[in-house]
Amino acid sequence: MSLRLNIVLKPPQDVAQKAIDLSHEIGRNKDALFVLNGAEFYPHITIYASEFSEENLDKVLRELESISSDSSAVTLRFTGTYSAQGFVGLNFESSSANDLHHEVLRRVSPLRVMNGGSREFLGYHIDFNPAQLKNIADYGYPDAMKLYAPHLTLARLRERGEVPNIEWDIPEFKVDKIAVYLMGDNGTCRELVKEFDIKMV
Repeated sequence: MSLRLNIVLKPPQDVAQKAIDLSHEIGRNKDALFVLNGAEFYPHITIYASEFSEENLDKVLRELESISSDSSAVTLRFTGTYSAQGFVGLNFESSSANDLHHEVLRRVSPLRVMNGGSREFLGYHIDFNPAQLKNIADYGYPDAMKLYAPHLTLARLRERGEVPNIEWDIPEFKVDKIAVYLMGDNGTCRELVKEFDIKMV
Protein backbone atom coordinates (compact mmCIF):
# COMPACT_ATOMS: atom_id res chain seq x y z
CA MET A 1 0.00 0.00 0.00
CA SER A 2 1.25 3.49 -0.82
CA LEU A 3 0.79 6.77 1.02
CA ARG A 4 0.46 10.22 -0.49
CA LEU A 5 2.51 12.48 1.76
CA ASN A 6 2.83 16.26 1.84
CA ILE A 7 5.98 17.46 3.62
CA VAL A 8 5.38 21.05 4.64
CA LEU A 9 6.31 24.09 6.63
CA LYS A 10 3.65 24.38 9.32
CA PRO A 11 2.80 28.08 9.81
CA PRO A 12 2.54 29.57 13.31
CA GLN A 13 -0.93 29.70 14.85
CA ASP A 14 -1.66 33.38 14.09
CA VAL A 15 -0.73 32.93 10.43
CA ALA A 16 -2.71 29.68 10.18
CA GLN A 17 -5.79 31.29 11.69
CA LYS A 18 -5.54 34.28 9.37
CA ALA A 19 -5.33 31.88 6.41
CA ILE A 20 -8.36 29.91 7.65
CA ASP A 21 -10.41 33.10 8.12
CA LEU A 22 -9.51 34.32 4.65
CA SER A 23 -10.24 30.91 3.15
CA HIS A 24 -13.70 30.90 4.73
CA GLU A 25 -14.35 34.37 3.37
CA ILE A 26 -13.47 33.15 -0.13
CA GLY A 27 -15.70 30.09 0.35
CA ARG A 28 -18.68 32.21 1.39
CA ASN A 29 -18.46 34.29 -1.75
CA LYS A 30 -17.38 31.65 -4.29
CA ASP A 31 -18.09 28.01 -5.09
CA ALA A 32 -15.01 26.33 -3.58
CA LEU A 33 -13.91 22.69 -3.84
CA PHE A 34 -12.29 23.06 -0.41
CA VAL A 35 -11.61 25.71 2.21
CA LEU A 36 -9.12 25.56 5.07
CA ASN A 37 -10.47 24.72 8.54
CA GLY A 38 -7.55 23.37 10.58
CA ALA A 39 -9.37 20.08 11.16
CA GLU A 40 -9.71 18.42 7.73
CA PHE A 41 -7.89 20.90 5.52
CA TYR A 42 -4.76 22.33 7.15
CA PRO A 43 -2.88 25.52 6.22
CA HIS A 44 0.61 24.68 4.98
CA ILE A 45 3.50 25.66 2.75
CA THR A 46 4.58 22.60 0.77
CA ILE A 47 8.27 21.69 0.75
CA TYR A 48 7.88 18.44 -1.19
CA ALA A 49 5.04 16.03 -1.88
CA SER A 50 5.00 12.57 -3.41
CA GLU A 51 3.86 8.98 -3.01
CA PHE A 52 5.68 6.57 -0.70
CA SER A 53 5.30 2.94 0.28
CA GLU A 54 4.19 2.24 3.84
CA GLU A 55 7.44 0.31 4.29
CA ASN A 56 9.44 3.49 3.67
CA LEU A 57 7.45 5.76 5.99
CA ASP A 58 9.82 5.30 8.94
CA LYS A 59 12.80 6.05 6.71
CA VAL A 60 11.12 9.24 5.46
CA LEU A 61 10.41 10.35 9.03
CA ARG A 62 13.97 9.63 10.14
CA GLU A 63 15.37 11.69 7.27
CA LEU A 64 13.06 14.59 8.12
CA GLU A 65 13.96 14.41 11.80
CA SER A 66 17.63 14.65 10.86
CA ILE A 67 17.02 17.53 8.43
CA SER A 68 14.95 19.40 11.03
CA SER A 69 17.61 19.07 13.71
CA ASP A 70 20.17 20.62 11.37
CA SER A 71 17.91 23.44 10.14
CA SER A 72 17.04 26.91 11.40
CA ALA A 73 13.66 28.62 11.37
CA VAL A 74 12.50 29.69 7.92
CA THR A 75 11.56 33.31 7.25
CA LEU A 76 8.83 33.80 4.64
CA ARG A 77 8.19 37.20 3.05
CA PHE A 78 4.83 37.84 1.39
CA THR A 79 5.19 38.83 -2.28
CA GLY A 80 1.61 38.75 -3.56
CA THR A 81 -1.37 36.56 -4.37
CA TYR A 82 -1.93 34.04 -7.14
CA SER A 83 -4.80 32.42 -9.01
CA ALA A 84 -4.18 29.48 -11.34
CA GLN A 85 -6.45 26.63 -12.49
CA GLY A 86 -8.88 27.42 -9.68
CA PHE A 87 -6.24 27.52 -6.94
CA VAL A 88 -5.98 30.83 -5.08
CA GLY A 89 -3.44 31.69 -2.43
CA LEU A 90 -0.38 33.55 -1.25
CA ASN A 91 3.14 33.64 -2.68
CA PHE A 92 6.26 34.00 -0.56
CA GLU A 93 9.96 34.58 -1.05
CA SER A 94 12.45 32.68 1.07
CA SER A 95 15.98 31.55 0.30
CA SER A 96 15.95 29.29 3.36
CA ALA A 97 12.73 27.59 2.21
CA ASN A 98 14.35 26.96 -1.16
CA ASP A 99 17.43 25.50 0.54
CA LEU A 100 15.20 23.26 2.65
CA HIS A 101 13.30 22.12 -0.44
CA HIS A 102 16.53 21.07 -2.13
CA GLU A 103 17.76 19.18 0.95
CA VAL A 104 14.44 17.35 1.40
CA LEU A 105 14.38 16.56 -2.30
CA ARG A 106 17.92 15.16 -2.16
CA ARG A 107 17.31 12.93 0.85
CA VAL A 108 13.64 12.00 0.63
CA SER A 109 12.88 11.84 -3.10
CA PRO A 110 14.85 8.58 -3.56
CA LEU A 111 12.46 6.90 -1.09
CA ARG A 112 9.34 7.63 -3.17
CA VAL A 113 7.31 5.20 -5.25
CA MET A 114 8.67 5.39 -8.79
CA ASN A 115 5.39 5.86 -10.63
CA GLY A 116 6.42 7.91 -13.66
CA GLY A 117 4.65 11.00 -15.03
CA SER A 118 0.91 10.69 -14.56
CA ARG A 119 -1.16 13.67 -15.71
CA GLU A 120 -3.48 13.06 -12.77
CA PHE A 121 -0.50 13.09 -10.40
CA LEU A 122 -1.58 12.73 -6.77
CA GLY A 123 -5.11 13.95 -7.44
CA TYR A 124 -4.08 17.50 -8.27
CA HIS A 125 -6.52 17.50 -11.21
CA ILE A 126 -4.59 20.13 -13.15
CA ASP A 127 -2.96 20.40 -16.55
CA PHE A 128 0.79 20.04 -16.13
CA ASN A 129 3.23 21.77 -18.44
CA PRO A 130 6.21 19.86 -19.94
CA ALA A 131 8.64 21.05 -17.24
CA GLN A 132 6.27 19.82 -14.51
CA LEU A 133 5.83 16.46 -16.21
CA LYS A 134 9.62 16.09 -16.37
CA ASN A 135 9.87 16.93 -12.66
CA ILE A 136 7.25 14.29 -11.84
CA ALA A 137 9.30 11.70 -13.70
CA ASP A 138 12.63 12.84 -12.22
CA TYR A 139 11.66 13.80 -8.66
CA GLY A 140 8.09 12.64 -8.05
CA TYR A 141 6.87 16.24 -7.61
CA PRO A 142 5.76 18.70 -10.33
CA ASP A 143 7.13 21.89 -8.79
CA ALA A 144 10.62 20.69 -7.89
CA MET A 145 13.96 22.43 -8.28
CA LYS A 146 13.73 25.62 -10.38
CA LEU A 147 9.92 25.46 -10.37
CA TYR A 148 9.74 25.45 -6.57
CA ALA A 149 8.04 28.54 -5.13
CA PRO A 150 6.84 28.71 -1.50
CA HIS A 151 3.10 29.36 -1.37
CA LEU A 152 0.08 28.87 0.87
CA THR A 153 -3.07 27.77 -0.96
CA LEU A 154 -6.25 29.21 0.55
CA ALA A 155 -8.89 27.45 -1.56
CA ARG A 156 -9.66 25.95 -4.93
CA LEU A 157 -12.60 27.38 -6.84
CA ARG A 158 -14.82 25.27 -9.07
CA GLU A 159 -14.86 28.04 -11.68
CA ARG A 160 -11.22 28.31 -12.73
CA GLY A 161 -11.48 31.79 -14.20
CA GLU A 162 -12.59 33.45 -10.97
CA VAL A 163 -10.09 35.69 -9.19
CA PRO A 164 -11.26 36.66 -5.69
CA ASN A 165 -10.03 39.76 -3.91
CA ILE A 166 -7.46 38.69 -1.28
CA GLU A 167 -6.10 41.04 1.38
CA TRP A 168 -3.14 39.75 3.40
CA ASP A 169 -1.59 41.95 6.09
CA ILE A 170 1.25 39.80 7.46
CA PRO A 171 4.32 40.89 5.49
CA GLU A 172 6.77 38.41 7.08
CA PHE A 173 6.78 35.54 9.54
CA LYS A 174 9.01 32.72 10.79
CA VAL A 175 8.20 29.01 10.67
CA ASP A 176 9.80 26.65 13.19
CA LYS A 177 8.07 23.37 12.37
CA ILE A 178 8.25 20.84 9.55
CA ALA A 179 5.19 18.59 9.36
CA VAL A 180 4.18 15.51 7.41
CA TYR A 181 0.53 15.08 6.42
CA LEU A 182 -1.45 12.50 4.54
CA MET A 183 -2.40 14.29 1.36
CA GLY A 184 -5.84 14.48 -0.21
CA ASP A 185 -6.92 15.68 -3.63
CA ASN A 186 -5.87 19.14 -4.83
CA GLY A 187 -2.67 18.97 -2.76
CA THR A 188 -4.55 19.32 0.54
CA CYS A 189 -3.21 18.26 3.94
CA ARG A 190 -5.83 16.01 5.54
CA GLU A 191 -4.22 14.25 8.54
CA LEU A 192 -1.08 15.00 10.53
CA VAL A 193 1.43 12.13 10.59
CA LYS A 194 4.25 13.81 12.54
CA GLU A 195 5.86 17.18 13.08
CA PHE A 196 9.43 18.24 13.85
CA ASP A 197 10.80 21.34 15.52
CA ILE A 198 13.30 23.58 13.75
CA LYS A 199 15.68 25.73 15.80
CA MET A 200 14.34 29.28 16.23
CA VAL A 201 17.22 31.74 15.72
